[in-house]
Order: sequence, then structure tokens, then C-alpha cells
Amino acid sequence: MAMKELPVGTAYAVWVGNGTLGTAILAVMLLGEPINLVRVLGYC
Repeated sequence: MAMKELPVGTAYAVWVGNGTLGTAILAVMLLGEPINLVRVLGYC
């Protein structure tokens, strides 16, 4: 439904961003990955 309103590139970027964020959150919550400011900003 969103694809009717958004260009393909924008929709893809949103889905990839959501997947990346979800993976990072699950890694911290389920796998005990350490979290710090540098990781939150994406430099590691």
C-alpha cells in the first residue's frame, strides 16, 4: 500500500533502515551485545 505513494528507492531505504535498527536492538536485548555512544552513532 505504501508503494502506491512512495518511490521504490525511498521505500527500500525505509525497510532497510527498519531491518538494521531491529537487528541492532535484538542483538543488544537477546545476545547481550554491549552498547555505547560510538555504536549508537554507527562508527563500529
